[in-house]
Amino acid sequence: MICIGPRQTLLVYGKGLTAEATTTLDIGSQKTSADHFKHCPPTPGELENAIMAVEDEIAKAPAALLAGSNLF
Repeated sequence: MICIGPRQTLLVYGKGLTAEATTTLDIGSQKTSADHFKHCPPTPGELENAIMAVEDEIAKAPAALLAGSNLF
């Protein structure tokens, strides 16, 4: 399961049909926009910085999540 909240994103994952673990990422819909978007619409640089921040946070997800597990 991926639940994108305003301040955090929750991942619930495991192997087969059993949810075995959760990971909370420090990215969310409102947090990302508040941290990176200062203009309306956001500038290309602001968008790129937000993308890099999200990519950096996703990279922190455990290797188990990427090695054949399922999201619930």
